Amino acid sequence: MDSGLIEAALWFGMGALAYRLVSYLVGYARIILLTQETVVNLLFMLRFYDRAFTEDKKVFKQYLMTEQKDALPENIDKVWDLTLELWRNQSIRAIKSRLPLKVRRAFRFNNWKEAMHFLNKFEQRM
Repeated sequence: MDSGLIEAALWFGMGALAYRLVSYLVGYARIILLTQETVVNLLFMLRFYDRAFTEDKKVFKQYLMTEQKDALPENIDKVWDLTLELWRNQSIRAIKSRLPLKVRRAFRFNNWKEAMHFLNKFEQRM
């Protein structure tokens, strides 16, 4: 066989493999970026609602003190804080459990504190 034909076939094969590899890497990077944008926006939303729920605690407690003084539980602050903490961690678990397995490792947070640290670092980069 002609060596030029073999060389052309090798270059064609390597070009096809390189194209396939690059397109895979670009597609994977695109998936990660889209997922990161979605997760960051979810974390912004959760932080907003966390602040709102924290403020609602004061309003709720004032309401109970004016309307139902006799029925006010002694540990209302503790119950509210535990409920809020449970909501925070369950929200983070729900986000993490719904991420694609390939991308889940890119998000290195497993609880509320780590997620807010991730969000703060993301905000500083922007």
